[in-house]
Amino acid sequence: MSLFGVLGKVGPRVVVGADGRPEVRTQVQVRWAFDERINDGLYCAGSLRIAADVVQDPERAVGPPGKVGGGEGKGSG
Repeated sequence: MSLFGVLGKVGPRVVVGADGRPEVRTQVQVRWAFDERINDGLYCAGSLRIAADVVQDPERAVGPPGKVGGGEGKGSG
């Protein structure tokens, strides 16, 4: 794939709230790079939409988290 995302520093940032007033929220900066020599921009746009859906509402996009642990699998015995 020719789309790469890089996560930056998590920290407080001033944003415009739903009521139009400034508020401070904890956010992470994300930068994207896309190589059009490998793929078409149409596929890039679709991939970015999917990535935004997963980040904004991961449970709706990919389902609830699975059970962690439980004593099954490698290293449990």
